[in-house]
Amino acid sequence: TNVRKQNTYNYNSISYKEAVQPVAEMTKLSYTGNVLEPVPGFSLVEAMLPKNGLNALVYISDSISLSLGGETGLRNSNVNKSGIVIAFRGTTTNSDRCADFLLWKVDQKLPLWCSMFNRRTLNYTATALELVRRVKQKYPGIPILYTGHSLGAALAEMLSLASNGSSPSLCFASGGAKGPSSRFNLLTKSSDITCSVQIVNPWDPIVHFSMDDQIGYMCVYHNVSEPKPCAKCFQQGRASIPCEECFNDAHKYINYLHLLNRNDTPTCFLKTENNLRSAFSVQQDTVKS
Repeated sequence: TNVRKQNTYNYNSISYKEAVQPVAEMTKLSYTGNVLEPVPGFSLVEAMLPKNGLNALVYISDSISLSLGGETGLRNSNVNKSGIVIAFRGTTTNSDRCADFLLWKVDQKLPLWCSMFNRRTLNYTATALELVRRVKQKYPGIPILYTGHSLGAALAEMLSLASNGSSPSLCFASGGAKGPSSRFNLLTKSSDITCSVQIVNPWDPIVHFSMDDQIGYMCVYHNVSEPKPCAKCFQQGRASIPCEECFNDAHKYINYLHLLNRNDTPTCFLKTENNLRSAFSVQQDTVKS
């Protein structure tokens, strides 16, 4: 394995980049909607690309094999030969932004302009669950891996929790799945958070402000230069102007593609109540020193 921390997260017989690159490409294509662009070793079998509502791509693979590890031993979930990967798009359209409200801002009223969409359109959780049901019906018994970025990452994690450990997620910069999963009754005593893994930029404001909502394994890159607006963003709060700039410099998906092009690998650990904050502090101290 190329991942630094033993017995927390490792890939079985393939390198870090070999494992992450295909799902990173699928996540990119979930944003661009370019269904003609190939992902080596995979075939696109379904594209759900409505103008309003959840967007997702479904791929089938004959080569990928992932092994997600837990602190008490490996918990294997292999996606091989006929394995399926479902990539969910992150926040892009106005309907996505309204769906964000329903997932994370339950104490706030929906913006008035969200009334242009019906609740069925904005219930991305139900739509994602229906997509999974349809895929399982079409491809019975074939294991599924979920991926995505931001909103898409949170949905991937929620579905992984709903699978009770049978379908892992490998995603990027989740907005946090703990609260939404609880509200949608997807987080139960049998949910296996060790099957959820996400790649994280330590300066990402979306992750920074949702630490209490994060679950599973966090794979944090080190020696990442702090974007100038992010310090003020973290001081002034997520509604501040610096946070908009920090969002562009650290959260947008292009930043994660840049991280994957580096030669190093992130350090991964199972998120507990406080160790995510500690990991971010270590990263920040390392960069500043």
